[in-house]
Amino acid sequence: MDSAPLQVPGSPVVLFAGGGTGGHLTPALAVADRLRELAPHARIAFASSDRAIDRRLLPATDRHVLPLQPLASAAWHPLKFAQSGWSTWRALRRVFAEVNPSVVVGVGGLASFPVLLAAWRRGIPTVLLEQNAVPGRANRVASRFATAVCVSFPPTPGQWPARLRVFDTGNPVRAGIAGLAPSVPAAQQPTPGVPHPQGQSAPSLRLGATQFEAPRQTVLVLGGSQGARALNLAMIRLLAHADPSFRQFDWVHQTGPQLADEVRQAYARAGLQAEVAPFFNPIDPHLRRATLAITRGGATTLAELACAGIPALIVPYPQATDNHQVANAQHYVAARGALVVPQEAEPNHWEPRLEAHAIRLLTNTAERTQRAQAMRALARPHADVAICRVLLDLAHPSRASRVG
Repeated sequence: MDSAPLQVPGSPVVLFAGGGTGGHLTPALAVADRLRELAPHARIAFASSDRAIDRRLLPATDRHVLPLQPLASAAWHPLKFAQSGWSTWRALRRVFAEVNPSVVVGVGGLASFPVLLAAWRRGIPTVLLEQNAVPGRANRVASRFATAVCVSFPPTPGQWPARLRVFDTGNPVRAGIAGLAPSVPAAQQPTPGVPHPQGQSAPSLRLGATQFEAPRQTVLVLGGSQGARALNLAMIRLLAHADPSFRQFDWVHQTGPQLADEVRQAYARAGLQAEVAPFFNPIDPHLRRATLAITRGGATTLAELACAGIPALIVPYPQATDNHQVANAQHYVAARGALVVPQEAEPNHWEPRLEAHAIRLLTNTAERTQRAQAMRALARPHADVAICRVLLDLAHPSRASRVG
């Protein structure tokens, strides 16, 4: 299957709703980018909160800000939360009148739910993007009335309502990262139209393999778009007595908004070549040259590492809702592409294991290579095209699809 423009009647309008984290927004932007390529006449709009990550990643045009307060504020400021809910409903009336969407896509996060509910009440098709192995709260509730869901991990029996159309697409990543994935042999590609045992299959897509011209001698430390204080502190302590193997590699460390200066100083004291920043956008130049990633267990990050063929040392965020980062990590651990180190309350209970695994992977080229191959086998570079097909089919249910 190629990614030539589709024969789409009219000008479909796709409204993406939600955000609040890079893990929610990055897949939405990947799908939006591909949709512009496949359906050049489509209009794309976003409805999100006004969090800093939303402002940083979403385009300024065709973005509608919802005044909804964080869910946690309902306990401390119930009146303010209720008022924000009423303001959100009024804002949505304006958004739907202006945008008039053909299909609404919930990307996760609290801001997605009122938009999806408003679309359902107007009879507009709704599609959920679920990045995690354990569905998020907003998507779980919205699945009771949504039209379809596109999942990143193979669905399990009973995970979704029986009436919901479930598409096993994989987690979409930006084109620059999808291009790092090797070509998918035709015999291994899913056949369009053949249902997955627990969902509907994604269309196939062949992408050109990327050959890395230089030795991959960089360690990538990723705390997610919001950072990871515990992981940053762990690295500071490990760097205080850096193992000699650490000096054989360059380091790239995304810290999030906290501790960037402290982490940068720790690398300098250890005498290591390091690039440290709160956030890297784009991330693909660093993925292209990384030989190992030390990371949280966010689904989008892991999908990107799979496309790049980077073995991972995963420290799941222990406070993640329903422990979904552990479930995400287990998918990659089971395939032998990653190792997992659970974060415990006492640093001295888990940081020595983190250091031991890091040294083991940095000093064992054969194991790194094997795990890199296992990660590449999990890559789903065609996910964005698969989701676009779902969206355009729902926007124009009578059209003859050329995808596949």
